[in-house]
Amino acid sequence: MAEKRLTQRAMFKDLKIGTKLIIGFIIIALLIGAIGLIGINTFKIAKEPFEEVKEEFVPAVSALENIRSTSRSIIVAVHEYILHGEEKYKKDFENSTNVTVANFEAYEQAEAGAEAEIIESFKQHIATLTSLGKQVIQLKDSGATEEKILLVEEEFHQTHNALEIALLGELDEDREDLLRSYTKVEDTLEQSRNFILYIIFFVFVFTVSIGYFISHSISEPIKNLSQIVQAITGGDLTKRAEVKSKNEIGQLAKNFNLMTDKLVQALQRQKEYATERLAKVTPILQKISMGDFSKNVEVPQREDEFTEHLVALSLMIDDLKEIEKVQKEAEEARIAVVTERAKAEEAKKTEAVLRAEKNKLQKYLDIAGAVILILDLGQKVLLINKKGSEILRHKTGRKIIGKNWINNFVPEKNRTQVKTNFEKLISGKTDQVKYYEYPILAKNGEEKIISWQQSILNDEKGQPQAVLGVGIDITELKQARVNIKQLEELNKMKDDFLNIATHELRTPLTSIVGLSEIMSNQKPSLSSANQKYVNIIHGEGTKLAHIIERILTVTRFESGKETVYLEPFNLTTFVSSLQPSLDIIAKKKNSKIITDIEKKNIVVRSDKEKISQVIYNLIDNAVKYGPEGQTITISITKPEKDWVKVEVTDQGPGISLELQEKLFTKFSQLEPSLIRSQEGTGLGLYICRLIVDKLRGKIGVKSELGKGSTFYFALPIRKKSNNPK
Repeated sequence: MAEKRLTQRAMFKDLKIGTKLIIGFIIIALLIGAIGLIGINTFKIAKEPFEEVKEEFVPAVSALENIRSTSRSIIVAVHEYILHGEEKYKKDFENSTNVTVANFEAYEQAEAGAEAEIIESFKQHIATLTSLGKQVIQLKDSGATEEKILLVEEEFHQTHNALEIALLGELDEDREDLLRSYTKVEDTLEQSRNFILYIIFFVFVFTVSIGYFISHSISEPIKNLSQIVQAITGGDLTKRAEVKSKNEIGQLAKNFNLMTDKLVQALQRQKEYATERLAKVTPILQKISMGDFSKNVEVPQREDEFTEHLVALSLMIDDLKEIEKVQKEAEEARIAVVTERAKAEEAKKTEAVLRAEKNKLQKYLDIAGAVILILDLGQKVLLINKKGSEILRHKTGRKIIGKNWINNFVPEKNRTQVKTNFEKLISGKTDQVKYYEYPILAKNGEEKIISWQQSILNDEKGQPQAVLGVGIDITELKQARVNIKQLEELNKMKDDFLNIATHELRTPLTSIVGLSEIMSNQKPSLSSANQKYVNIIHGEGTKLAHIIERILTVTRFESGKETVYLEPFNLTTFVSSLQPSLDIIAKKKNSKIITDIEKKNIVVRSDKEKISQVIYNLIDNAVKYGPEGQTITISITKPEKDWVKVEVTDQGPGISLELQEKLFTKFSQLEPSLIRSQEGTGLGLYICRLIVDKLRGKIGVKSELGKGSTFYFALPIRKKSNNPK
């Protein structure tokens, strides 16, 4: 058995190197294929429980989630239909119902093994939810009372809640089962992964062993041959390579031994010849070897070939000595010249490149809109751009560069803090890039507030060399912020003053108006002169009270304290009810008011009091600025589905486009204050705009000079019952 093993080993040694490598690669490829087959088989084993989980639980959980989603869609569709009554929500309800039933059927198929009691419970909840939703829609369509709809809607929501609870319970159970199944899959995958790792480790060890065996069978003979070559090189010509195989390495060792034998023979012959000749020239070579070139070499009298060689050697030595001397001197001179010239050229090129790059960099920095500053670690200015020089009131940076930045250009009150921040930055105790603000001091003593962004400039070894700062002048921005804050405070003071003043004037004015009415109606009556004065007091007091009320109204709106109360009412009926009061206003100038209503039944949800206030203001302006005996038209239309529009058209002189743009602003009037023919505060149309904006509507005017004016406001037709404040 041992002899057979030795025979096999000898056969392997005799194989060629290429054959050995091919065999090794084939073995490695087979091992890699085996690993792949094992991995595929392991994946199939791990995939089976995962597919079981996927087929058993995922469809059921997905179906339950879909039932939850579509049941919520049923709730939303019914709720939206109750609020808006649009057909699309009824269709949404039907679609959601059908999808819910389809999802339940999918759940039944996925949970074929589930308890019949659970399936029946879900089925009953869905049927009840669908039935109650249909009842709510039918009640809405039949015009039932809100109380009745609410009762059914409440039961409808309770049914949905019960279904939601049941679905969540079943989802929790399925998720727990799913979690246990996934845990099992993970265990299987862990086992498979460990098995593959063991196989990979075994293949790695086996591959390394094969590689070592093949490399050893190749490298060991080469190593032995290399040792023999070194021994022969060292002078031991007795060494011979051992031929252990018949492959390329064995043939190389055999040829090497043959070459060594021939070399030994040649050396022996050369040694004998050299010994004979050197015995004759040894005295001469000894003198030359000692460096004695001052004397000529003595040539023997006997003329033969060796003597000629000796003469030639003597001449050659002399020539070489002279040539060497000349060449050495020439080379030293050439090297010196070339070196100096190269240094000069290199210095010129470097200087030109640095000058060009510096100019280019300075141009880039000068066109920057921010201050760019570079300081060394001692706070001295190394570079500053044009923007920084201009802020410091210097034409260029020549007088700035080299100076201590903090001591010369930072106000004294800020220097300590700026120095502290600078030292923290370069010591690494703060962020690499630091943002903060501090003022700088210009040449004329003016302070400019700069917002700085600073960063450390490091060398190749990461050591700090300088600090780069980029700053923006925010002086005007700071001042603007202060001005805005002051204006806001003044505006608040103005509002507070108006609020206090109007409230304080309101009470005494009410007393004055009331007392003037009592004095005018008392018995016995006043004299005609006194009655005239009382009437003046009553009229002017009433006007002043009206002005104060308008100012208070504007103040409440602008402060957000004014509220509106939304209620449903018939707008056309409400406007018609205002006709008697509006006629009283029109009679001041013998005017006539007519109505033009497109539809008799236009129900809106809005604030009656605020709408009447807008209409009174528009009619009062139409009468005030219109001619005697004019006809004023109030029209109500529905230009869009969810909007209603009220228009007041007069036969006045019309309004220019320039004035139209200012009509709805505070204190705006058609006539200049010094020459106007009509009294007023300029707040009426502004209050109208505030009211319409509060009601989420739109207000405007259409007018041409000489053709009268039409003031209008449009309101949304709300269907919800919320009351916005």
